[in-house]
Amino acid sequence: MTSGRVAAAACLHVAALLAGADEIETIIVVGTTPASGKDLDPRDFPGVIQTVDADDLGASGSWDIPGYLLRHTRGVHINSAQGNPLQSDLYYRGYAASPLLGLPMGLTVYQDGVRLNEPLGDAVNWDLLPTRAIAAMSLLGGSNPLYGLNTLGGSVVITMKDGFDDAGHAITLEGGGPGRFAASLESGGNNGTVGYYVNGNRFREDGWRDLSPSNSEVFYGNIRWRGERGSFGVDHQRGASDLTGNGLSPVGLLVRDRAAIFTAPDTTENDAEHWRVRGARVLTKGAAVSATLHFRDTHTTSFNGDGIEEDDIDELIDSFGGREALSRRLRSGCSASMLDEAGGPDFAVANDAAFEEAVAESGCGAVNNLSVRPQESLGGVAELRIQGDLVGAEHDVNAGIGYYRGRSGFDSRMQFALLDPVLRSTAAAGSVTGGFGEERTEIDTRVTRLYGYLADSFSFGDGLVVNLSGFFHDSEVSLRDLTGEHPQLNGAHGFANLNWSAGVVRRWRLSDFFGSYNQSSRLPTPIELACSEVLALNPETGEQEECRLPNAFLADPPLEDVVARTLELGARGTTAAGWQWSMGLFHAYNDNDIIWQTGRTRAHGLFRNVDGTRRRGLEVSVAKANETWRWRLDYSHVEATFDDDFDVLSPNHPAHETVGDEDEDDGAPATRAVQRGDRIPGIPAHVLKAAVEYPVTERVSIGADMIAISGSHLRGDESNELDELDGYAVVNLQARFRAVRFEVFVLVENVFDEDYENFGLIGEEPDEVVGLADIGDDVRFLGPGAPVSIRLGAKFVF
Repeated sequence: MTSGRVAAAACLHVAALLAGADEIETIIVVGTTPASGKDLDPRDFPGVIQTVDADDLGASGSWDIPGYLLRHTRGVHINSAQGNPLQSDLYYRGYAASPLLGLPMGLTVYQDGVRLNEPLGDAVNWDLLPTRAIAAMSLLGGSNPLYGLNTLGGSVVITMKDGFDDAGHAITLEGGGPGRFAASLESGGNNGTVGYYVNGNRFREDGWRDLSPSNSEVFYGNIRWRGERGSFGVDHQRGASDLTGNGLSPVGLLVRDRAAIFTAPDTTENDAEHWRVRGARVLTKGAAVSATLHFRDTHTTSFNGDGIEEDDIDELIDSFGGREALSRRLRSGCSASMLDEAGGPDFAVANDAAFEEAVAESGCGAVNNLSVRPQESLGGVAELRIQGDLVGAEHDVNAGIGYYRGRSGFDSRMQFALLDPVLRSTAAAGSVTGGFGEERTEIDTRVTRLYGYLADSFSFGDGLVVNLSGFFHDSEVSLRDLTGEHPQLNGAHGFANLNWSAGVVRRWRLSDFFGSYNQSSRLPTPIELACSEVLALNPETGEQEECRLPNAFLADPPLEDVVARTLELGARGTTAAGWQWSMGLFHAYNDNDIIWQTGRTRAHGLFRNVDGTRRRGLEVSVAKANETWRWRLDYSHVEATFDDDFDVLSPNHPAHETVGDEDEDDGAPATRAVQRGDRIPGIPAHVLKAAVEYPVTERVSIGADMIAISGSHLRGDESNELDELDGYAVVNLQARFRAVRFEVFVLVENVFDEDYENFGLIGEEPDEVVGLADIGDDVRFLGPGAPVSIRLGAKFVF
């Protein structure tokens, strides 16, 4: 008997043994669909739902969603690709949600039924979420088609507070390392019919690494009306942030100083406004209708300073219409006035060698990559819900139709800059003006989607619940070059698909058994279409070019849409002694998965389809709470592998004789051979979490939690030829004092000051970029975890 069959048999056997005693208490916080509100009993859901409420969030001291989910939900891990707590990559079951362009997304995020994934790259801006205004948050596993496109591995579903369920006023303050100050002010109330809720969040941090400050301010408010047969509400949210995420550092630099940065700055400024309007009406007994409209406007500005490598200089030479006069100016030194005439038509042509020598002698050892990304999305969905008995079963039917339109712009430029030899920062020495002609990209992208869905959950009297659903969409993704310099970008692509799911739940009094099949899909995002390898060709030379993210687009070929199919089997329950437990197996297969291939530098690369990838695993959880102790133990295993043999771009891989080497036959960038069964980079196989809390007195409690995560392969090492990152374990401590209207907490993170890295990739030789000979030529760039930090917080309720 296979291990999967043994686990399945164990689930069934344990569930059968536990049938008896009283019913499990359930709390309804999610909907059958994102638009349906709180209508789903989690015991009727044929999959995994993990839910936390506002008290859990507040008690944790977390101000970022990924950080909280890492510590308090099973199967979740994060990658610190940017090194900023508000810019983490969130992973669940090997699928990601991230604010970074270039990472293939597989998780959706919803706030009160509105999708928060941005239109350009399905990215999620964690910094724009008002964490202290969240009433409840659920993590749903599986490729549930009712939660829309891009739900390949699961969804994060956020429910906001309102004046009916969260009346009262509170102030929360927190301070400590590394230079952090955070505050939240909230107020809510109602008169029985009309309620209001407002919240303001402020977050500031110096960052534990050099030159890494961040700020975020978010306001959220709503007005809700409730009547006997209907409800209506308007929500508004406004957020602004200025984040520094100086990213990965080469191994040689981390050995010397873990707080050091490689090049700087790497800043992102976000400004967003969000509106939601929702109304619901009971038509007759067992029939109701609801409608939701939303509008979201996000403006992002990025500034990234980088050193210049020789290959980059060659690229920049090709961007100018002339060289001789500019070379003379470069030899005179890099200054703010030097590039006033850069790219002008009157320069006489100098030879490339002379120009390259002039750049090297000038002190202009860096470039600034600048980009602006306005994004706008609007949409609406109308849903009909019917409940009633039919053919011996109680049916709960949800049918809906919706429309979504997303529009985004992308304007990027590159500049020569001074590089401070000590701080390796372009901003510290002063950047210079003047853009490079062909290095500028300005595009307009649009995504439109019409969709409909139908779901039926029918229950039989013996505890058997069957769920069937279908989701159809007709979508178009289009791109348009606004400069006239890149006509190969222009194009439109249509996608249509029917996704469906089927599941069954067998309920006993103390336990449930469930099984399901789910199919969902995601479209290639505009940035993936623009940076695909299939037709990323220079129209003049016919050579394949790489895409510089987030600073350039090259071509617009037809990537295939990704289809994920997930099989899931599990059981959950509570014993008569108060033990809560769950265990489950899942197997997810992605057809035509999209991956990012690393190019000559950390910012270069291309997207491509691969025939298939596979993610299969096991999740187990045991918890118990009584008057003396409260503890839990979670374990998850994910085997994320490629299911295809293919060659992947990786020109800097150490297995090549020369870094950046090219194929001798055709001059193509060097590749490595990936074989079926090789592990997908960045996804650890094992995640173990444990937590315990002890009430010292009625008002004082102390607790500890531990997160242990195994190693993973570096991005760029899809062929699995290098050693994995080392696994690590981090322990956190917490103490809390609670009074009637006042509470204080102390949080110590990474109490043993563990040195660890949770993400890595293969980049260019660092000593060629910044000229630091003592950091060596190791091309591994790693994301270091934060050291020990202590924070003190207080909450006042009035």
